[in-house]
Amino acid sequence: MTLHRSRRAFACHYCGHQKAAMSSCDTCGEKAIQALGIGTEKLEQIVKQLFPTARVARMDRDTISRRGALIQLLQNLHAQKIDILVGTQMVAKGHDYPGITLVGIICADQSLDFPDFRAGERTFQMLVQVSGRAGRGTRSGEVILQTYNPEHYTIQAARTQSSQTFYKKEIHYRKALAYPPFSRLALVLVTAMHLDKANAGVHLLFEKAKTMRQTSNEYRSIVLLGPAEAPIFRISGRYRYQILLKAPTTTLRHQFLKAWLFDREPPIKETAIKIQVDIDPYTML
Repeated sequence: MTLHRSRRAFACHYCGHQKAAMSSCDTCGEKAIQALGIGTEKLEQIVKQLFPTARVARMDRDTISRRGALIQLLQNLHAQKIDILVGTQMVAKGHDYPGITLVGIICADQSLDFPDFRAGERTFQMLVQVSGRAGRGTRSGEVILQTYNPEHYTIQAARTQSSQTFYKKEIHYRKALAYPPFSRLALVLVTAMHLDKANAGVHLLFEKAKTMRQTSNEYRSIVLLGPAEAPIFRISGRYRYQILLKAPTTTLRHQFLKAWLFDREPPIKETAIKIQVDIDPYTML
């Protein structure tokens, strides 16, 4: 749950659930609750304290949800009625304003910690895209990255704006770990409202897949990772486990999935347990 001060509410950014912000814990009644972490609202407050005479605006989901709010904000930015713009990644999405000469990126390496093989790729893309907002006019621009991993190859490649440098490092790790483009993936997600059912279901599914690999030479090249708790373990009341499948070819991946999940009797007959298959998953969360 993320605190939204302007709405005085806690909100889940995955299922949309909201509840009123309270000054005490609704489970134990403890009142010593502290807000941890940093978001655009908190960053906006800090910037206003540091630059009390600056005209500060914020661009995030909350501030642009009202109809016409985004257009008004961009018009104010174009008319130079805003000195400092604080925002999420949407700030980087294709806006071209020559007057911007300084871009600061807070926690530039945060997305590197995501449990996803594309974490480095996405971080590099985001940093290059955000950096491109500065110095688009006649005046040169400057970009400041705040990072705890300044020597990471992703940060270094973004610093020099070198896609070749990033590619050479990234492709080495992709090949060593057999991730795309050197394999074809399928993410199998098992969910249930009860923890025991979700846990039992994913293990039943994994045992069948393991048996298929052991009894068929054709499937020996299939790699199974898991079963494991999904990085976001519970959404909308459902517990989530996942199994990641790696196959050397698309044909073998589909053949294995069909035999594993769809041929003959279904591996899980319990209707309370749901199975989702994500081919070439965009995210592992």
